[in-house]
Amino acid sequence: MPKAIKQGVKQTGENWRDNYITPPYLLEAMRDYAPDFYDPFLTDAPDALSIDWASYKGPPLWCNPPFSRYTEFYNAVRVAPVPQVWVCAHDHSTERFGQMLRDGWFICLLSKRVRFIDPRTLQPANNPSDCHTLIFTGLNTPLWPLKAFKPLGRIAALW
Repeated sequence: MPKAIKQGVKQTGENWRDNYITPPYLLEAMRDYAPDFYDPFLTDAPDALSIDWASYKGPPLWCNPPFSRYTEFYNAVRVAPVPQVWVCAHDHSTERFGQMLRDGWFICLLSKRVRFIDPRTLQPANNPSDCHTLIFTGLNTPLWPLKAFKPLGRIAALW
């Protein structure tokens, strides 16, 4: 079973916010979608920047990088030639979100706000004030496993 996934919520300079933990129901959906998925951010996040993503041949990726460096990680990992599921803040005003929509095949508009787990208390945090979305990118993104995410929200094609 994959360990907790790092996710920050605000660019506040408080490093612990980059270590918010993904709630189990999101990981369970990912496990139904791709049982052998790989999370490049389980270990120290900077290591994910040293991987040659263009030649990556591993399993599908669950991507929930530290929020304070989200764009840097997205630009590095997005070239991986495998299906990718990105957790991101749903904010049409950012260039990053626009790029993700252009790169994506599908989007899952989550029906409720994600309450990440506070790493200090291991309890659901009172966050975030924004909505989160799952964006499916990468080559060979399969259609049929998307049903694993259907209970979480509305899925739409991006073409």
